[in-house]
Amino acid sequence: MSETPGQVALVTGAGSGMGREIARLLARDGYRVAVVGRRREPLDTLAQELDAEGVPLWVYPADIAEPGAPDRLVAQVAAELGGVQVLVNNAGRASTVLNPQYMNDEHWSGVVDVNLNAVFQLTRAVLPGMLAREEGTIVTVSSLAALTPNLLGGAAYGAAKAGVRNFMTFLHTTYRNQGLRAITILPGEADTPILDDRAHPPTSAQRANMVQPIDVARAVHLAVTLPGRVVLQEVVVAPTRQRDISYDLEVSRLVGSSADTPPAPAADRSVMPAATSFAPRPSAAVARIERASRRVQQPQSSADLVSLAMGEPNFPTPAVICDAAEAALHRGRTHYSPLMGEDGLREALGETIGRLTAAPVDPADILITHGGTAGITAAILGIVDPGDRVVVPDPTYSLYADAVHLAGGELVPVPLQADLHWDLDALATALRGAKLFVFCNPSNPTGIVHTRAELEALGEMLRGTATVVLSDEAYSELNFTNEPFTSAIAVDALVERTLYCQTFSKSYAMTGWRVGYLWGPRPLIKAAARVHATVNGSVNTAVQDGALAALRDGGSALAQMREAYRARRELLAGELSGVPGLELSRPEGAFYLFPRYDLDLPATDVVARLREAGVAVRPGSEFGAAGEHHLRISYAADEASLRSGAARLRAGLADLRSRAGL
Repeated sequence: MSETPGQVALVTGAGSGMGREIARLLARDGYRVAVVGRRREPLDTLAQELDAEGVPLWVYPADIAEPGAPDRLVAQVAAELGGVQVLVNNAGRASTVLNPQYMNDEHWSGVVDVNLNAVFQLTRAVLPGMLAREEGTIVTVSSLAALTPNLLGGAAYGAAKAGVRNFMTFLHTTYRNQGLRAITILPGEADTPILDDRAHPPTSAQRANMVQPIDVARAVHLAVTLPGRVVLQEVVVAPTRQRDISYDLEVSRLVGSSADTPPAPAADRSVMPAATSFAPRPSAAVARIERASRRVQQPQSSADLVSLAMGEPNFPTPAVICDAAEAALHRGRTHYSPLMGEDGLREALGETIGRLTAAPVDPADILITHGGTAGITAAILGIVDPGDRVVVPDPTYSLYADAVHLAGGELVPVPLQADLHWDLDALATALRGAKLFVFCNPSNPTGIVHTRAELEALGEMLRGTATVVLSDEAYSELNFTNEPFTSAIAVDALVERTLYCQTFSKSYAMTGWRVGYLWGPRPLIKAAARVHATVNGSVNTAVQDGALAALRDGGSALAQMREAYRARRELLAGELSGVPGLELSRPEGAFYLFPRYDLDLPATDVVARLREAGVAVRPGSEFGAAGEHHLRISYAADEASLRSGAARLRAGLADLRSRAGL
């Protein structure tokens, strides 16, 4: 089971048709789906089916109608996955309705009471967390509310329909201004045949217009994934006549437009947090990032924790750079800089870039950015339109995916080979029709360095196409192979289509200074500059003077740091060599190892257990689905920390393997 970065969705009644389809659609769309049902076997079967597709699912067998079960369930899910952001109450129980022995008010009144109480208790358990985040979606699928009166006695039918709709209406009217969406899914109205029933098959006449589980699941998926500003109160699923058309359903009763919605019941509001009148909501673009992002924030480190998780140098910025920035401040260099950057810095960078291209570089085509991250984001937003395909290696730096989702593009991850280099055949296939290819070299997180041969092969793949390349070379000065580093802009077949992204952060230990730069085709630089000027504005003047000093006078400090990283690399690789269950790849650049472990546990779980053992590392799954069962271990730490951290990692893995019987 791999780490999935999206929102946590809790789906009840997932042991049979409709709940299974709901869970399947949401899981495939990137939600971390926790499925609940009375019996484990059907839940495990569903998890195995999705696992074969590389889609994770979390299984929680439980009867939520039992007293206290909803609170225990929500607490367990929160501890293992995080707070529930989407709750799907699959409050059906329609499977027996075609059997005549159950067609009486007494039986169905009891079923209504049990289901409504379970829905209420589970909703009450998740609601405080949703309101605290000012965001959440509760969807109740009410087969009971949609049963035809001729099959379900009048009193029970009325209780079912009114009970579900009134409760959900109460949630909607009370909490919609606090970021909560409460949506009722009605599988049909009074004249609509009910759901398929395998135990008691309907007649052929009934089946002709049957509402199927997949129809309801699609309605739930649509309701959950609609942009936050679109608020539904009810969705009616009509019998589908053209099932090949996605979401062939009737969306009705938008907020405020329902004249026949019954009033909210008199409810005990003391069990619910108080409503407020103002609830700002993020944009759909932000929601896309939150749903798909793999970027995680590590918990605060304690004093006794050794961190090998850092993505920045532990060296101080060289004095020559600090002195230049301080002098700039004393000279009054405290005003706005030109939006493209200071002329002196851009001219010096033109000379640096020109040594890579072996051709003159016009400083006018260089944009100074707020670190490499702002450059990457501005480049992607300046290129990608909604629906454009953007190819990335998998695993790779997680910022790329977030920027693509922000732009509305379609991310196409391409898994690496076992040696963590590109799979050139798979890459060639994925790049057909792509708008953009983004990669970093040397690679974060894998620590490999792409060769000239790989880059030339990439150039040949793209010859005659309109695909743009964004080459993030933040770690280019940290190359520990026996071959000179090859930049993408040093390859003839790539230079004219490549945006070259750089930063002073890694090479010169300037992560906190936030200064980087872009160079490439003028139209693309102008587009990125427009985005950067709008979002970031100009980089501060004194920082640019420090960056200029780094280019002119920082070479010896850079060389010293590079040799220190080389020694640390050998030390850490040696300390971890031979650790049972850990397969090391040869680190070629940057300052990371990316070993694979043999435990049948997701990387996030392994990382959490290792923190308990006193060492922090990053989960490989943070960088892509193909990074699962890997750890990113940084050697940007002092030698004592590397030795201590390696010892703790060895002990932590040994304990985990012992528990697993390995």
